[in-house]
Amino acid sequence: MTAIDKLKGSCAGCFACYNVCPERAIEMKLNSEGFYVPYVNDEKCNNCGLCEKVCPVLYAPKIERYMVPICYAAWSMNEEIRMKSSSGGVFSELAIDFLRRDGVVYGVVWGKNCVPVHYRATDEEALEKMRGSKYVPSYVGNSYREALNDLEKGNDVLFSGTPCQIAALNKLIELLNVDDSRLCTIDVVCHGVPSLAVFHKYLKYAFGDKKIKSINFRDKELGWSNYQVKVEFEDGSFYSSRYSNNPFYAGYLLNLYLNNICYACPFSKVPRQGDLTLGDFWGAPENLKNEKGASVVLVNSEKGERILKNLKGIKAFEVPLETATKSNPRIISGNLKKPKSRSKALKANNFKEVAKIIRLEKYKMKALHLIKIPYYAIRRLRR
Repeated sequence: MTAIDKLKGSCAGCFACYNVCPERAIEMKLNSEGFYVPYVNDEKCNNCGLCEKVCPVLYAPKIERYMVPICYAAWSMNEEIRMKSSSGGVFSELAIDFLRRDGVVYGVVWGKNCVPVHYRATDEEALEKMRGSKYVPSYVGNSYREALNDLEKGNDVLFSGTPCQIAALNKLIELLNVDDSRLCTIDVVCHGVPSLAVFHKYLKYAFGDKKIKSINFRDKELGWSNYQVKVEFEDGSFYSSRYSNNPFYAGYLLNLYLNNICYACPFSKVPRQGDLTLGDFWGAPENLKNEKGASVVLVNSEKGERILKNLKGIKAFEVPLETATKSNPRIISGNLKKPKSRSKALKANNFKEVAKIIRLEKYKMKALHLIKIPYYAIRRLRR
């Protein structure tokens, strides 16, 4: 029995097994739900068992991390970087710092056919494409293997990804006994990974055959807390809508088409996987709120603490961890309620059908809220 068999539907699609296989017997493909899963070529497989040993879902990586992270509200002092970033632009400042020391940065960019891919950057020009959230699974490819090669060459490496992706890299380093002293890992605060298949159905539903040049899920033209989904087309035209009015985003926030493991993510918790954790600081104290965006930064290791301390391009203010987790519980908990209509949404033939399910889910939520109002009112009166 392989690791793939043992996972029983709980695969994170992290690409750890793909990167470790010495025979290149594993291929990562999208399954029927639109998530990356490994497929083994039995003719190439020599049953070495490395795919099982490297799986972070089956065997959590052994890493040294702070049980109570140091928490900051932070942002880039460069206004242009801050406005082009999803939150406060701290990732860009970290990346620039590594590149100016002749280091290498791994992050996610939009690839062909609106598929996010992990990318190796060696100059600041490439960072432009790494900015901004990509709310669909990224194709990691050989990025872990390439990062390990960089470390062996003595390069400083900054590697960013979702918590499961950083767990995969950590497990690979542990299994192969690699010196990671020159590596800094960043895990993002991840709400969950939505289906790439559903996303492409949405693009077809919303834009037909129009050629897309770029997608920005977090455009801040109207402000950080009122962000928009903005799409630029190759003919020069644009589409934009407030996130709450965008149907794909609505279904994502309803947890309607996340990967199965995302509803009980084993990596979205403290201690975190990365040396540093980055995300939106939605619950920032009043004196630190700003419509240009603010990042929550968690320092999870001595290495992360040293790197952040030496970073010159940001403003950072230490705050209690509880302040950040109150408005962003995904920092410390990977548990989400799985909607009963998830399976139906993932099996839908087109996004028009998905949109109907989203509207019904919204209606149910409103109805439930209206039912609860008199209940809580009576409780207050009784007190």
